[in-house]
Amino acid sequence: RYAMKAKTIMGLAFLMILSVFVTACDEAIPSQYVQLARQSITQAKGADAERYAPADLERAESSYKEALLFIADGDHAHAREMARISLQAADMAAATSRQFYAEEKKVEKLNEDQIVEIENEMAKFIADFCADTPFTEKKAIAFAAKAQAIRGFLILWIGDMKKENTAYDGKDKFLKRLETVEYSLEAAEKMAKEVARMANRLMMR
Repeated sequence: RYAMKAKTIMGLAFLMILSVFVTACDEAIPSQYVQLARQSITQAKGADAERYAPADLERAESSYKEALLFIADGDHAHAREMARISLQAADMAAATSRQFYAEEKKVEKLNEDQIVEIENEMAKFIADFCADTPFTEKKAIAFAAKAQAIRGFLILWIGDMKKENTAYDGKDKFLKRLETVEYSLEAAEKMAKEVARMANRLMMR
């Protein structure tokens, strides 16, 4: 009988120890999830998610805070769930931000290539006009027409960029560059028209 009681007591003690062990493991799990969620939120912010994916980042941070509250209340099941949601949202924010950043840089590269091409074309255009002497009314009118056509394209481009809701690094600087080229073409167009008028007067004398 005493032997059976001893076995029963030992069995109960074993169950109590096992229960404590399982509880301790259970407590460690939400903490691990929360730590991963916190790391992912930090990475998302590093990818500029506040700018590119604010909704996902906000969800990640609010779920993270809820997970902490559940841990404080001892509700580890809900803590794990909130931490998991936070982790997923933070990962989504980081991935979205990296994608938008890559696309933005691609657009910047295309814009840069195009403006350089226009600047080079304008420089060659003006140099050719100045070198092609004597100036005639016909050549001056052709120059003014071409300058006006390029200006028209630039004016539309500038207008479209100003209407864009998206903002990215270097956009204001790029717009200023476009406006400078447009202004130079406007001045060249006016010069060519004045040359055309002067050439016309000379021919009428």
